[in-house]
Amino acid sequence: MTHAQLAHAILRALLVEKRAANVVNFGGRDPPLRFHPQDVQIDGYPQEQAGAVDLAVAEAWAWMDRELILVVSDFLTPGWRKLSRVGEQFLAAADPAPLLAARQIDRTNLHPALQGEALDNFLRGAYDVSVFCAFRDVEVAVRKASGLPETRLGIQLMADAFNPTGGPLRDTGIAAGEQTAMMNLFQGAIGLFKNPGSHRYVQVDAKAAAELLILASHLLALVDARTPRA
Repeated sequence: MTHAQLAHAILRALLVEKRAANVVNFGGRDPPLRFHPQDVQIDGYPQEQAGAVDLAVAEAWAWMDRELILVVSDFLTPGWRKLSRVGEQFLAAADPAPLLAARQIDRTNLHPALQGEALDNFLRGAYDVSVFCAFRDVEVAVRKASGLPETRLGIQLMADAFNPTGGPLRDTGIAAGEQTAMMNLFQGAIGLFKNPGSHRYVQVDAKAAAELLILASHLLALVDARTPRA
């Protein structure tokens, strides 16, 4: 169980199933709920595992603080917490993974080319489609920047565009081995992350999709840096 899954279970136990004795509402009229690991009653575990369970619960609490699921409710009484706005969404979600994945992407730092279909599909939870769109955007950008014809596709396009011996997007300011590595980087990204989605259904979870959108964004920035300026 991940920290997020355990945190979700803890909050549901305290605030939905109301197993904790000191559960109160968060409307502001009553004192806030004082969150501490000992508030969660853990039954059914062998006594020798009590330390490990306590540690896991403590880690989940620390994770909720770090991810701003919980925020300080009263600066005069340290240790008191309330749900943040994100925390309310986190608690309400049947599966919090998409919400957490979306928070990994800072759209202000995401390449503009990805802020259409790629990002829209990601936010809808269509992670496989999102990844395919992102690397299709990379392929389109490489073709446009290199001036190569529409007949150049996929891995071959990357090889022609970044070929150290004459590719229009090669970087002559770096060593020949690094030029080859850049060509291999683009070929590998297209071959591994775009091409499979063209031929079959691909399983991609929220975390992997977020990471791959960030990778595609970086590749697009590299293309921008190699695009000839008028």
